[in-house]
Amino acid sequence: ESISLEDRPNMKGLRVGVPNDWVLDGADSPEEKEVVEAFSAAVGVLLNLGCETVDIDTPDLPQSLQVALQIALADAAAIHKEHLAKNPEKIGADVRQLLQLGANLPGTGVAEAFHEGTLIRRRMASVMEKVDCLVTPTTPAPAHAFDPGKTRGVAKFTGAYNLLGYPAVSLPCGFTDDGLPIGLMIAAAPFKESKALQVAQAYEAATDWKDRLPEAFD
Repeated sequence: ESISLEDRPNMKGLRVGVPNDWVLDGADSPEEKEVVEAFSAAVGVLLNLGCETVDIDTPDLPQSLQVALQIALADAAAIHKEHLAKNPEKIGADVRQLLQLGANLPGTGVAEAFHEGTLIRRRMASVMEKVDCLVTPTTPAPAHAFDPGKTRGVAKFTGAYNLLGYPAVSLPCGFTDDGLPIGLMIAAAPFKESKALQVAQAYEAATDWKDRLPEAFD
């Protein structure tokens, strides 16, 4: 199915899955709460556009990040094996630590991760039969200065979609009180990217976040 991005799409009756249990889990800091507030406001915009929001339970998604990380670490260690062995000093300490972790993962653990990933994709396929797309924040916290210590958990949502193989689009949906940007991510089932683009285009047309810049770039 294709859509014309020249026309404002009809959103009436389009089913948008909102995994509130996953979005709210661990959102404890003030900045994370600001992300949740911006996300809730974005869902409100979609409702006003005619979407039907569906509050879905997603017990598989919280664990999917850990599964995705195991697979990604093993892949990265294999790809960079020679570089890590010959020139470890040329790799940043944080990345080097992750590559070494991937290199030391047991083969049985990686195989189990691949198997669990297959099961998660199968179970999520039944969830996606009830909705046209899923919406989440892009990251659980807003943008931050470079700091390896702050990267933990930043791939909470993106990592899960990498494991699932879902097409996803990210677009701005607000700013924190400190002027840090917040993103909205819209994902669809494989080969249903037109649904994600349809919702993204409608949201972007109905808001002006795309025209605003962080204060440091004004």
